Amino acid sequence: MSKTSKNSDETNGTTLAKLRRLKIQENVLASSINKSLSSLGLDEENFTNIDEVKRDVLGLEEKLRTFKSFLRSELNSLKISAKEIQQQLLINQKEKKVLKNTVTKTSAKKFNEIVPSPVRILRNSPFKCPEVQRFQEFVTSSKRYNGWNEYNYNIFIQIWNKYFHSGNGEDVTNIDDGTENTEQFHQFKNEVMAKISGISYVDIKSHYKWYSQYVYLKNKQQEALEKWKENKQKLRKPGHEVTLKM
Repeated sequence: MSKTSKNSDETNGTTLAKLRRLKIQENVLASSINKSLSSLGLDEENFTNIDEVKRDVLGLEEKLRTFKSFLRSELNSLKISAKEIQQQLLINQKEKKVLKNTVTKTSAKKFNEIVPSPVRILRNSPFKCPEVQRFQEFVTSSKRYNGWNEYNYNIFIQIWNKYFHSGNGEDVTNIDDGTENTEQFHQFKNEVMAKISGISYVDIKSHYKWYSQYVYLKNKQQEALEKWKENKQKLRKPGHEVTLKM
């Protein structure tokens, strides 16, 4: 046998040996896979639809990508909306500040600052009018609505006018003179307590006294103003002897 033939036989033998080892490894691997599938309750039939599983997985991944894109878009929209709202809030705050300053400058005068023009003249005149002085001093020393809120005060006045007409205001300096024992005052008190919640008899008694005094002094001031206007008109007429009313 030649040397070349001998080398060829050795090569073929080596190749066959490698093939047998690969076959053995393949069988071992297949056996291992089958054991693993058996432990998971699977068999080869479960893998017949492996392509469908892959398609489902790929479809799920595509849906996740679409959903993420949607979330990013919504988040950007929310950021834009939040920025617009913040800008609007800043504008509203500036407008509120301007309005507040305007209201402060044009706020209504205090209760004791509301004085008719003729009253200012008589009050500042060297010839003092007692009626005007008394009413203005009373108003100046009083709180607005005698400390009541405007809503309750208006209800009180409506009921007061019903029982004690404003044209007949009395100078009530002491309600304990028997006024509170009259049927008229009893009815008045009951109606006030029924229409104004949280009010007490002491509150009604005090406010009745204050308002009656207010009406009385106001009426006296009005009478004095009427006399002053009448005297003023007479003084304007030449050639007439004038007797001033006091």
